Amino acid sequence: MSSTCHFDRIPPEPLSGIFIFSLPASGFASARTDSAPININGVCKPWCQLSISSPRLWSSIRRGYSDGDPYFAANLETWISRSGCCGLSFCIEKSFYRYGKGETEFEAALDVLVRSERWVVGDVTVDNRAALELASVIPHRTPSLKRVGIVDSDEDPTLWVLDLFKSSTPLHQLTDVPPTWCVSFRAGRPLPNIRNICLNAVECLDMVDCLLLCPCLEELAILAVIATLDCYGDNEYDASVVQPFKIFVPPSSNRISTTGQTY
Repeated sequence: MSSTCHFDRIPPEPLSGIFIFSLPASGFASARTDSAPININGVCKPWCQLSISSPRLWSSIRRGYSDGDPYFAANLETWISRSGCCGLSFCIEKSFYRYGKGETEFEAALDVLVRSERWVVGDVTVDNRAALELASVIPHRTPSLKRVGIVDSDEDPTLWVLDLFKSSTPLHQLTDVPPTWCVSFRAGRPLPNIRNICLNAVECLDMVDCLLLCPCLEELAILAVIATLDCYGDNEYDASVVQPFKIFVPPSSNRISTTGQTY
């Protein structure tokens, strides 16, 4: 005895959970035509309707960039509209515009991202200028942010600072800060839900402020520490100031580590 499933009689959000469950752990999806579930709307009309009406599905997939994709910015606009109030997740690597390749497409995509206020997950490795532009909208225009990582491919942490705290828009949903250059924690508001932070370059005093403002922090990894300049300003760093920050470790922390170098 055969039966027919009527998709139109089932709420789309519960059905979208089936596809979300099948996503890879990273949630990353490239622009390949065979990359499911991006191609879900090409299976059949009911699935097309299901995907378009399920913003949580599109929000759960991190939209990535493929080299030489001239339609990335336009597709990003579509992705933003489909993710709706659930927000956008994206991943951009520096390789696609190195040596001048894909710069026009990157500039268009950057403009789309800066104008979008519904970031959920953002992982980017870009040059200094682009890092500065992306950091300028955080956090006051990204209230739904859950995870953010901005790595400067120029490796110059002195030209821009990502300030997660000094804002009238608290990042209540932020839980993870993956490897990131230059995050400032000074004189800001607490982030009660943040669990994991990994920083490429951070000043010692910022580490103390980070621990004080993140009461539920479980893991803090410091890849390189910028020690405090001595009072004579002779460009020599005092590495001994790195250690005292450990006395501020919150009770919830089960892993606090510093690796790499002090400079």
